[in-house]
Formats: sequence, C-alpha cells, structure tokens
Amino acid sequence: MNFKAFVGANEVRGDQYFLFRTGYKYRLLSLPPFVGGGFYGVGGAFAADLVGDGFAAAIIFPIDYVGVAHTAGPGFGNADDNVGAWLLQTFLGGHGTFLADADGDGDVDLVAVNDDGVWVALSTMFNFATPAEWYIGDFKIYGSFFAADMDGDGAADLIAVGPSTVDVFSSTGSRLRAPTHWRSSTFAGTAGTFFADVDGDGRADAIRVEPNGTWVALSSGHDLGKDLPWLTGAIAGETASYLADVDGDGRADFVAVNLADIRVFRSTGQTFSPAEIWYHGRFAGAQNTTTAPPPTSYCAKAL
Repeated sequence: MNFKAFVGANEVRGDQYFLFRTGYKYRLLSLPPFVGGGFYGVGGAFAADLVGDGFAAAIIFPIDYVGVAHTAGPGFGNADDNVGAWLLQTFLGGHGTFLADADGDGDVDLVAVNDDGVWVALSTMFNFATPAEWYIGDFKIYGSFFAADMDGDGAADLIAVGPSTVDVFSSTGSRLRAPTHWRSSTFAGTAGTFFADVDGDGRADAIRVEPNGTWVALSSGHDLGKDLPWLTGAIAGETASYLADVDGDGRADFVAVNLADIRVFRSTGQTFSPAEIWYHGRFAGAQNTTTAPPPTSYCAKAL
C-alpha cells in the first residue's frame, strides 16, 4: 500500500498540533487542530505509525518519558485526555534520537545515538520496550547521523557521516552490525543532507542540496554510487526542507516549506520535477514542523 506523507506543525497558540495531509494528489488539504492542549516536549513532537495499521500516532519527547496519542476520530483529541506514557524514562540521544523501524516489523521504534553506543526501544504496539544497547562503539568521530533502510531488507540502518567516509551500521533486527564504508569521502550538502528512497527501489539513497543544485548518490544495497545531478538551481525551503513520498508512488519527493507556501519537487526516479505549489500560505510551527512518516534526516533534539 502506498502511503502519502502529510505535513504537521506544532504551534505556540495553545501548543496545538496541526496536521496537513495529502488527501488529493496535487494539493494539501487543511484540517482543524489535531491535538488540543499542550503537546510538546523538550525533544519535540512528531507523527509516526507505531502499530503498523497505516495511521500515524502523535509522539512527544518530554524530559522524563515518551508520550503517545493515537487517533480519536478526526485528530488526536485533547492532549490532557489522550496522551499516554509509552516509555517511563527519558529517551534522547546525545547525537540524535530517531523514529525508525529498526527491527523491520512495520512498527516505528526509537533509536538513540550517544557518544559510546546506540540504544533502541522497540514498539510492542502497546508501549516501547525497555531500551537495549544495539551497538557499543565510539560515535564521537562522526559529524551527523541518519536512520534509513539502506540495503532494502525492511529494517532501518544507522548512517554515520564522518569527515572522510560514509559508514553504515546495518540492522539485523536485534542489533547493529559493525560499520562498513559505503563511501570513501564525506557526503554533506551545504543546504541540506538527506537519506531517502528517491528512485523507488526500496533502498534509501543519499541526497545533498547545494545553493545551485541537488545531487543524488543512489544506493546499490552495499555502497553509494557517484553523485548524479537531479535538479539545477535552488530547491531548499526558506523554513524547512524534507524528503517524503507525498504522492504515494513509492519514491521520496522533495518538500520545501517556505514563508508563503509549500512547494513539492516530485521525484521521477531519475530527477526532481519542477516545483509545484501544494499549499498557499504560511505553514510552519513555532515549535517544530515535520512529516509523517517522519523524515530520516530529522530527529528529536538532543539534550
């Protein structure tokens, strides 16, 4: 089943969470507030499918627990009534916390990257299990991290970008394997770096955004290919940029959130098409803005 990503914003006005979804292929539909009341944690607020039913739940990262609100009719209801604690402890990695399907069962799990290891809290469909250490090692040598399925086995892997390599810690479903070099040089765009499946083959690719263009290094399942130009000219959003499949064709598209609109550059599998305006007006949360499924390049804020 192809799932069309939607965009959400967490606003200061009453800390309400608003969602905009792709009910039609060519435009975004605006909906009333999806969560009423305070809904925000020190690590942010996000939306992801935690139980594999195709519906995104709302997730927050306060200082001492992880809270979840499931759909209650249209939206998630009032935060005070519908948010439950799925993990009774803090879960924020020093280098990043990701929402990703680490074990490949279709449910989104929590992944935290710290100086000396990676911890995972698996979704049980009712809560997050006690966090387990999936890898012990030195992660201070890397500059940035991402979580995405690089080899196409259905489980999200950890991507670590260093000053001279791109390393992938592939998931076995219960731990992370030792890193392998997928690129013998760094991969970082001055206007943005992303890992997402832009050609629809089931494997996440590397995307780097520069002021004058966007380049893609396709995944072979064991390494990254050479940089290919996918778009000439500026593409980055003024407020935020994301890679998400907004038209449901299995390929991640580029979403640019600007001050006056949201523009989508749809993937053809070989290039990004010219911009289409999917929403007229400002749509950016004062706290944070995200997509569901959550983008692999975006994570809960570290303390």
